Order: sequence, then structure tokens, then C-alpha cells
Amino acid sequence: EAPALRQAQTATFGYDPDPHDAEGAARVRAVIEKDRMLPVFDGAEIVATGGDFAFDMTVPGGGQVATAGLTIVTVRPTHTRRGVLTAMMRAHFDRAKERGEPLGGLWASEVPIYGRFGYGASTATSDVKLDARFAGRGGAEDGVSVRLVQSGEARQLLPGMFDQVQVNRPGMYSRSEAWWTHRIFSDPERYRDGASSMRYAIAESDGEPIGYVSYRQKASWDTLAEGEIRIRELIPVTDAGYRALWHFIVSIDLFPIVKYWNNPVDDPLQFF
Repeated sequence: EAPALRQAQTATFGYDPDPHDAEGAARVRAVIEKDRMLPVFDGAEIVATGGDFAFDMTVPGGGQVATAGLTIVTVRPTHTRRGVLTAMMRAHFDRAKERGEPLGGLWASEVPIYGRFGYGASTATSDVKLDARFAGRGGAEDGVSVRLVQSGEARQLLPGMFDQVQVNRPGMYSRSEAWWTHRIFSDPERYRDGASSMRYAIAESDGEPIGYVSYRQKASWDTLAEGEIRIRELIPVTDAGYRALWHFIVSIDLFPIVKYWNNPVDDPLQFF
């Protein structure tokens, strides 16, 4: 039933899965947990989808709390206003309670839907765009080097750094091995929007990794080079790592436009 679930979910969001995309179908199967899915049937047809991911989320004061991450919530237009969503949400909350998951959250595609189920805004997003030619590049960070690594080495280094930061940052959630493999390191060309494959840069001090940045490059040539750096995430373990990674990003020749669509709202970048 996984293909039918995927078809029902994608159709409601307005696009079609590629029937020949075996890799994409395999990624979906690897990431979802079947006993956490909530398909709704009308006869033999799936007319609504829902489910959740199991996360541990860091809370203020420290500690990890089990969290049900709501996802893929859709109802076919022919079946709305019939209580289908309410039934799914009731089942979602009942299951979370049974599993001992006191926290729940989602990235809402349509915010007004979820207030009646007890959800509220927990944070905002910060969308950064800067021209590095006006950033003031300055000197490199003393005692810190930055090097590019291939995806194989990135797979070895990034999860450990992420874990160091995640356990100390409220609101940040854990990542499973499947999540790293099929969501973070999966890099199909169709999702690149004309940009490069994912690049990985590691900041190191005394041979120890102290932060990483993952990003794409998109070349642009008019009269001058106007290429873009598109940051997916910048995860510093130390303040020195933070400064070194940003210095690296704004110093990449031919790519002066830097974009970071999901920069943390409390990032000190705004004060520089």
C-alpha cells in the first residue's frame, strides 16, 4: 500500500510522483514507519493520509523529550468537511499518548487548520540573503581551517557534530540513521533547481571537527559573476567554528550572493 499512500499524498499537494522513480519510492519506504501511518480508506481507495515521525526534541533546561512529528496530512477534495481530518488527529493523539510522547509538532502547510487541534506557532523562520561583496571579509579565524569533503566523509563526520549541537539547543530534534541517509544525504538532480550537487565544508581545530556547512552553488553570468551560494544548513559546534564557516562562505569567488532560507532566528549574523 506504500505506492497508493504516496500517490494519495502527492496528488493532494498538487504534484505527481514519477512512476519510474524507484529510488524515490525506496526513500519513502525507508523513512516512514508503517505503524505510525494513518491512511483513511473509502472502500479500497486511500482518500486521506497522515502519520508522524518519532523524534527526540531538546527542551529548555536540557533533556530530550519524545516527540510525535505530524506529517503528510492530506484529505482528498471529494472527502473534506466530513470529519476525516478530525478522526485522523484523534487517532494521532491517542497513539502518541500510548507511546509516551508528550510533545507534538509539525511544519504546517496551512496554519489555520491546526489551531482547533491545540497547535500554535512555536517559532519563526529567518530567510537570509546577502551580497558578500559588501560583507567585509576580514581575516580567517585563527587556529581554524576549513576544508571541503566528499559525501562519503561527510556521512562519517556530520552526524556526530549535529548530535553535539542538538542536545544543547532547545527545539532541535534528533535524526535517525534513515533520516540522514534518505533525507539529508540523498541528492537527486531533480531537486537541485539548476544548482550544483551538495557541497560539504568542515571547520577543524587541532584536527577536530568543530562545525560544518552544506550548500549548493548556482552559477550566474551577466556582465559579472553573480553566482549564488544556497546554504542548506550551517551547524557550528563552537563559536570559532561559526566564524570560520561564515568567513569561508562569504569568501567563495564568483558566488557573491549568499542565501540561507532557514537560518535560526537567534543567529548572531544579524548583528555583524
